[in-house]
Amino acid sequence: VAAAAAGKKEAQQLMEAFEAERQKRVKADAKASESFGNEVRDLQDLVEMERKAREEGTRTLVSLIEKFSLRLQEDLLVEKKEREQSEETILRMLEECTNRMDHK
Repeated sequence: VAAAAAGKKEAQQLMEAFEAERQKRVKADAKASESFGNEVRDLQDLVEMERKAREEGTRTLVSLIEKFSLRLQEDLLVEKKEREQSEETILRMLEECTNRMDHK
């Protein structure tokens, strides 16, 4: 009877030890899962930050290109007007010369 009681006590201790180890594994798994979840969220945050930075960079680049294009168009218009004025001046001078030659 004493041996049976000792065996029962030993079995009970083993069951308690197994249960304690199982609870440790459950806690460790939960902690690992939480840590993994945090890492995934951090990675998602980094990906989102990168996406936003790229979008902002693209918007900035498009804006700069639009401004450059407008400036270039303005410069081309100014040069066209200056060229037209020069052509008009040359034509007027030629006409004056021709008129003087005709009057002589």
